[in-house]
Amino acid sequence: TDNIDMEIQVWENPTRGKLQVEVSLPEVEVVLLNWIDNKGQTMQHWTSEQAKQLHRLELDVEKYQEGLYLLQVQSQTRQKTLKVWRVN
Repeated sequence: TDNIDMEIQVWENPTRGKLQVEVSLPEVEVVLLNWIDNKGQTMQHWTSEQAKQLHRLELDVEKYQEGLYLLQVQSQTRQKTLKVWRVN
């Protein structure tokens, strides 16, 4: 897979619980996002409602403890993982 064409922006990072994610793709695709803890366990996942090139999602991660998490973003053809800090 070629990750060069998928662009992801995340803010606020560190987050207090509300995370804005923007995913930009070269093709029209659905995206799946996984929230993964530091033990590698998927705690929650979100899917975009429809296939498009620009996805904007707000993720609510307030219920999770402080610490470092991974946000894994997958489309049908690409995958990228970002580090996100959860703070109080």
